[in-house]
Amino acid sequence: MRKWTDGGLKFYNAQNRGHPKKDQINYDFGLRPAPPLQKLTDLYLGRIIAWNLIEDSTARSSPELAPVYKRTSLAALRRFSAAIPQNLIVRM
Repeated sequence: MRKWTDGGLKFYNAQNRGHPKKDQINYDFGLRPAPPLQKLTDLYLGRIIAWNLIEDSTARSSPELAPVYKRTSLAALRRFSAAIPQNLIVRM
């Protein structure tokens, strides 16, 4: 969790440096398949991708990238919401 609370998105940006924009929706959290924290990673992944779409004018204005970023972000957030329906924050 320290990665998420200290240093902003340096770890995310470092992992995606040099990769095409279309591949920057993938982030390796370094978890084994089907981990107990998968629900939480879906929340963070959805937020990262949504934030990139909002902040990155290249992705936001691209007819190719914007729908992919939006679809991928919403899918992750919906997985989290389905797994933890009592969480009201993700519905925002």
